[in-house]
Amino acid sequence: MSLGTAAIAFAAGFVSVIIFHQGVWALYGAAGKAPSPAWNMAPVPPLGVPTVLSSAFWGGLWGIVLAWLLPIAAPVFGYWPAAIVLGALLTSLVALMVVAPLKGRPFAGGWKPQVWAFALSVNAAFGGANFIEMTAYPRAVVTPLPLPDPLLAELKRRGLQIRTTEGSFHVQDPDGFEVQMGGKEQ
Repeated sequence: MSLGTAAIAFAAGFVSVIIFHQGVWALYGAAGKAPSPAWNMAPVPPLGVPTVLSSAFWGGLWGIVLAWLLPIAAPVFGYWPAAIVLGALLTSLVALMVVAPLKGRPFAGGWKPQVWAFALSVNAAFGGANFIEMTAYPRAVVTPLPLPDPLLAELKRRGLQIRTTEGSFHVQDPDGFEVQMGGKEQ
C-alpha cells in the first residue's frame, strides 16, 4: 500500500466516523439507547482530546486496516459485504474485547445483546461508509494481490478462462459466466 493510499484511507476512516458512525450513534441516542451522546466533546485522557476526534483518529487507523484487508476479502465476499462485515466485526471485537476491559468496562460488553447490536451497527455504518469514500478516489482503492502461478495453473486446469485487466482479473466459468475479481473502480 502506498503512502498516498494510506493517507486517503485514513481520511476516509476519519470522515466515516464523524458522519456515518456518529450518525447511527445519534439515531440510537434519539431512541434513548446510546451509552453517551453522539459527537461527544468530552475530553479523553491523557491528552484531553474531544471523544469524537479521538474516535475519528482511531477510525482513520481502521480505515488503513480496511484498505489493506478489502482486496484480500473482496474476491470472496464482494467489496460491499466485505467492507460492512469487516468494519462491523473487527472494530466491534477489538472495542468490546480489548479496549473495553482496558477502560474498566465489562469484557465483551458483558455479552449483552443490546451492546453487541449497538457496536455492530455503528461499526457496520463506518465500514460501509469507509468503502464509499475510498471509491470516490479510484486511485486509492487497493488492487488485489497478484495471483500466484500455482493458483493460475489450477484455475486453467479446471477449465476456467482467465482474462486480466489493469488491477483485476476476470474468470469465465465453463457455463460462460464471467466474474470480475478485484478492480480499482468497483
